[in-house]
Amino acid sequence: MQENKPFNNRALVRNNDLLELDPPYFPDGDLDYSQNYYGDAPQENEKHHLLRFLGGLRKHWLLILGITMAVTGLVIVYEAQKPDYFVAETRIQVNNETNPAAGTTSTLIIPGNDPGYFTTQLQILEGTGLLRRVVKTTDLQNNEAFLNPNKDQKFTVWQNVLRMFGLFNPPPKDSEKIILAGKEKKNNLSLEKESVIDDETEVQKLAPFVSRLQSRLKVTPVKDYRTNNRETRLIDIQFTHNDPVVASKMVNAIAETYVLQNIEQKVQTNANAGDFMQKRVAELQGLIRSGEERLINYGKNNQIISLDSSQNTVVQRFADLNAKLGQAEMIELLPKPHIRQL
Repeated sequence: MQENKPFNNRALVRNNDLLELDPPYFPDGDLDYSQNYYGDAPQENEKHHLLRFLGGLRKHWLLILGITMAVTGLVIVYEAQKPDYFVAETRIQVNNETNPAAGTTSTLIIPGNDPGYFTTQLQILEGTGLLRRVVKTTDLQNNEAFLNPNKDQKFTVWQNVLRMFGLFNPPPKDSEKIILAGKEKKNNLSLEKESVIDDETEVQKLAPFVSRLQSRLKVTPVKDYRTNNRETRLIDIQFTHNDPVVASKMVNAIAETYVLQNIEQKVQTNANAGDFMQKRVAELQGLIRSGEERLINYGKNNQIISLDSSQNTVVQRFADLNAKLGQAEMIELLPKPHIRQL
């Protein structure tokens, strides 16, 4: 028989301290755990934070106002020190015109639907050839208003700040005085019948002014988003400069030079077509004369009777005899007293 051992009660004793759980903590006593678990924000807590924020603003309002005014003043001074820029804009229309005198091609291109032609005109407007001509016609290399726009007028920072708020009216510049007096010089643009090739030395001399024009020039095609076909044949030309008079003058000069250059190309095309037609007519007249001479010589050598009365004596004699025969028949038909009178 087995010996009965005493039962150890200590191994089954529970530690009540480990089983005790702390009650759940809710910020608001009225809220349930399920409400806080599903993300319902306590409204009383938000109001508390808002009141604390407003209290902080009310407590440090002088500091906040001072920082705001200091930052605003620094921005105004920074903007007052920067130079002014004026943008002048004009709009031109590019028509895809064809010249029938220049000949036709086998491919039919509908005017206005050729994207290559329109893109070419954009490149011409921004090209060095057109801008070089603008530099020469407007004499930019000697134009101080273009090279040094802020030379005559140097304002202080305080004057610029007053001018920003409309409290200071600067005196007009020399270019503005010329316009007010009505003595503005027009661009010396003239129609050239023949294309002129610029000299290499002149190209290098005008290169800095051309690059300066290109940096301030902006050419953009106009698009209309009200219809399905957004493409148009309009181009906007913008020029930026510190002097508004120079900006408007340059944008107008670029547009006028572009128009005159297109007219020159058309005149040159018409002149070339006219010269070609004159040469062709002279060649055809020479061929006709040589053909007539060969025909006359062939007729003489082969004794061919020509039906032209001015070039054949036989036909002329037949015509004379026919006329005399007609007169004789008329005499026979007339009465004899009348014959005696004849």
